[in-house]
Amino acid sequence: MAVELLNPVTASLLAILCAVFLWTFKKWERKQGSSEKPVPGLKASDPIHGNKHDIDAAGSLHEFLTNLHKRYGPIASFWMGKELTISIASPELFKQHAIVFDRPPQLFIKYQHMFGPQSVQYSNKEKGRRQRQPFDDAYGHQAMAVYYPTFNDVVGELVEHWSSLSDGETIALKEEMTEMSIKAITQATFGDYFKDESEVKKLHHCYNMIMLTAEHNVDGSLPEPGTPERAEFDEADSEKDNIIRKMIHHRRATRSLADRKLFIDELLDSDVPEIQLYSDALINVVGGFHNVASMLIFALYHLGVHQDMQEKAYREICDVLGDDDVDPYAYSQLTYLRQIIDETLRRNLVVPWAARFDQDKDTTLGGYVIKEKTPVIHALGVVLMDENIWPEPERFDPDRFAPGNTRSRPLLSNVPFGFAGGRKCPGFRYTLADGVTTLAIILRKFKVTTVPNQTVKRAYGLITLPEDEIYVTVEPRAN
Repeated sequence: MAVELLNPVTASLLAILCAVFLWTFKKWERKQGSSEKPVPGLKASDPIHGNKHDIDAAGSLHEFLTNLHKRYGPIASFWMGKELTISIASPELFKQHAIVFDRPPQLFIKYQHMFGPQSVQYSNKEKGRRQRQPFDDAYGHQAMAVYYPTFNDVVGELVEHWSSLSDGETIALKEEMTEMSIKAITQATFGDYFKDESEVKKLHHCYNMIMLTAEHNVDGSLPEPGTPERAEFDEADSEKDNIIRKMIHHRRATRSLADRKLFIDELLDSDVPEIQLYSDALINVVGGFHNVASMLIFALYHLGVHQDMQEKAYREICDVLGDDDVDPYAYSQLTYLRQIIDETLRRNLVVPWAARFDQDKDTTLGGYVIKEKTPVIHALGVVLMDENIWPEPERFDPDRFAPGNTRSRPLLSNVPFGFAGGRKCPGFRYTLADGVTTLAIILRKFKVTTVPNQTVKRAYGLITLPEDEIYVTVEPRAN
């Protein structure tokens, strides 16, 4: 029987059609397989509140996520109320989600009283990018130089106060570091309004009250109206509003063309609605001090425990600074002190989690299809305590960040300020500069020792803080 051969053109066309069909089928098959494969995780324990009971039982969202990922692996699901939520906890998965800009507002709604309802925290897409610009301008690499004189002055006042204490008198680190950090951010970026110590203490009190309420209510609910708790919350919320608005009014009234342009001036010149101006001013204050305060509290605690590390840092400070103030050049030379800061941020999980979501399209993470608008938590703290990345993760060891020791770790294994969508915390340079300056000035002047028999337990919220006060004593160094 004769066999009729296809001519070369027809054969090529059929080959192309077959290849296109096979590619299309494989793509459809992969999509079908992924979409039918749910992300492993917990079922809702309550039809309305989701896994709220499980989060409460764990003690915090971070501790819940730690348990969740131990059970289900680096990608896991659970329910925040009626909403399916995904959590990722590996550098590889972080990389897959690194371009996503938008934040899921529902995960942060309980903090709106502390951050301001129209702040950049809740702004997404192009509006969010525009609203973030004053922060990026104010805390860019070149802009940081203008803050160092304020850092030196504010810490200098603290050192002077500590020098007046009686021998052996204890210092409450949470209280002292928080109030000093409030003074630094407000004076550096808003002018001299907060030279009034009473205003600093009032804002500190308001912050404690509002954040305590937010952290204790996973679903964002406030105390019942008419209760003493609600009255106390409302009073703190109102006083906080008054303080920030008075600060804005003060800058408007006293600003001079000869003054250097501060963060608040960027906002005043941007012609934004007053509620947005207020909200972004508020989040700048809060974001500018609570990271710094937490970092400094824990750093001084660890140095008080590890006297050998403190002495090594002291010798470096003397070699680099002598009697001079800290400036950007000195910052770059204080290598070991920066390692202490890096390890403090890692060991204490100062920012234990972040979150993003894609509002417009499905995405793929770890082979699973994540539907649009699904919140994705970045479990930063889980990764920072992963023993496969950080051997003996509970151990405080600044040498983890010594030159040469960082190359073996995966990209995005150390992201204490977030990473995704070009939306890393805009004040991360400010936090590091303020932290290094403060530690350098304190350690040059004093030997810090922790008070014996203290148990330090961390309270993991949006920011990690010691659950109780931490006490130290200081001994002047013989210069």
